[in-house]
Amino acid sequence: MAEPAAENAMKIDLRELNEGETDFAFEQEASDLELVSDDYKFVGPIKTNLQIHKLGDSLSASGTASYKISADCARCNEGLELPYEVEFSFLFQKGKPRNVEGDEDESLVWLDSDTDELDLGREVRDYIMLEIPINPVCEAYESGTCPNLAEVEEIEKRA
Repeated sequence: MAEPAAENAMKIDLRELNEGETDFAFEQEASDLELVSDDYKFVGPIKTNLQIHKLGDSLSASGTASYKISADCARCNEGLELPYEVEFSFLFQKGKPRNVEGDEDESLVWLDSDTDELDLGREVRDYIMLEIPINPVCEAYESGTCPNLAEVEEIEKRA
């Protein structure tokens, strides 16, 4: 997927950020973060609440993103709507040293040393994508009360 659309990105001006903790709230459509799929559809906006902690040149962010997706049950093909809330935290560091290789720590985000803007769109999008199930199933299937369960199991036996 491409980078989030610039006009809708979750951007914070670092020059205006005060020392200590600052709260932010964003509400965006899935398309703003380029979260589009043929397998599921986002229902309503993605609501992101986060806190940025600034201490000198040190920055960290933590928060949650809540959203709903609409998909078909992978077992019985019934439509379902699934709510999610994903937690995230990041540590931001300016100026990646030359001798540091790879990005093993997913929560560490390297910033250009001369940047004045923090765009959280990509990082939050990645956490959202990790929470979306590959094969969502309905509650009735999980509890064994799905009216289509016998038919699904019969089809699986023949396969």
